[in-house]
Amino acid sequence: MSERQTSVSPSSSLLLTGFPGFLATRLLPRLLETRSEPVVALVEPSMMPLARERIEALARQRPESQGRVELLPGDITDPGIVESGSSLGEPSEVFHLAALYQLDVPHAAATAVNIDGTRNLLAAIDRLGSVRRFHHVSTCYVSGRHPGLFREQDLEVGQSFNNHYESTKYQAEVEVREAGSRGLPFTVYRPSIVVGDSRTGQTSKYDGPYHLLRWIDALPGGALIPRVPGSSTAEFNVVPVDFLVHALAALSRRPDTEGRTFHLADPRPLKVPEFIRVSASALEKRVLAIPLPLSAARFLMAMACRLPGMPRIPPNAVDYLRHPTRYGTDATTPLLEEEGIRPPSFTEYAERLVAYLRANPEPHRWASA
Repeated sequence: MSERQTSVSPSSSLLLTGFPGFLATRLLPRLLETRSEPVVALVEPSMMPLARERIEALARQRPESQGRVELLPGDITDPGIVESGSSLGEPSEVFHLAALYQLDVPHAAATAVNIDGTRNLLAAIDRLGSVRRFHHVSTCYVSGRHPGLFREQDLEVGQSFNNHYESTKYQAEVEVREAGSRGLPFTVYRPSIVVGDSRTGQTSKYDGPYHLLRWIDALPGGALIPRVPGSSTAEFNVVPVDFLVHALAALSRRPDTEGRTFHLADPRPLKVPEFIRVSASALEKRVLAIPLPLSAARFLMAMACRLPGMPRIPPNAVDYLRHPTRYGTDATTPLLEEEGIRPPSFTEYAERLVAYLRANPEPHRWASA
C-alpha cells in the first residue's frame, strides 16, 4: 500500500479525505470490511509519514487489507488539490472527513480548510462526473447556540456561533447542500462530541470532554468546577468513536439515506451536572461546583491553566457547559436500530476512558484502528 503504486481501479474506488486523522483512521478499516471497493486516501503532504505508519500498522493487524489502500498526496486548500500529473481518478463515492475542529482555531485557518477545502473538493468531483454519493461529515454544532431542539432537517435557524469551528463547518454544509441542488447526490452526517473507543478507551486525541477529565484529575484532593448560568439544564452530548464509525459506514450503504442528514448523537444525553458527577466518579475524585458568571469562569480557566501540572484548556470550552441546544435523532435512531446499532450511554464507558487516559498521559500518536 503506497502512493500510486497499487492496482486500485479508479472507476470503482472510494475517496477518503482526512486520513490519517482520528476519525478517518478509524473509518478506513470499517470501509474495507463492509465494502468491496478499494480506498484512495487523500493525504495532506506533510502528513504522509504518519499516513504510511498507519497503513503499515493496518496491514500488520489485518493482512486482508493489503493492496486495497492507496495514499494520494493532496491539499484540499489548493484548488488543484493534487500535484500536477496526478489525479483523483474516478471514485464512485467520496467520504469527506478533512476539517479543522479545534475550538480555538483561527478564522483564516478554519475558513481555508473547512470552507474553501470543501468547495475545492466539490469542484474537483464535479469535473470528474463519476461520483454517485458525497458523504459529508459535518457536526451537530452547525446549530451554533440555537436554543432548544435542533432537528436533522434544520440548518439555517438564525443561530449565533460559539467559535470559528462551528461557523465554518456550518458554511461547509451550506456548500454541500448547494452542490446537491445542482445534482450531486449527498448525505450529511453530524456527530456530536466524539470520544475514544467505548470498549478500550483508546483515542489519539485529548480534547472535548477530556479537558474536563484532566481538570478534575489534576488536583489530588478534587477540583473546583465553574457552574455558569444555564449549565444545570444544558446537555453534554458525547458519543464514542466506535459507535460513530459503525453508524456512518452502515448509513452510507443504504440507498434511503441519500439527500438526508443524520445526527450521530446520543438520543438520551446526560445533563452537565450529571456528566460531571459520572466523570468524577470514574476518576474517584471529588468536585465542588462554584457559581460564576461566564466571564469569571473563562478568566479562572485561563489563569489556572498557567499553573504547573494543570492541563491547557481553551477558555471558550466553558461555553459547552451552558450549551442551549438539544439534538434530535428522529431520522437517525430508527435506521440505526434496523442495523442493530445504538450509542452507549457515557455512564457505560466512562471508566474505560479514564483508565486509558491515566495509562497514556499522551495519546498514542501512532495508534491505528
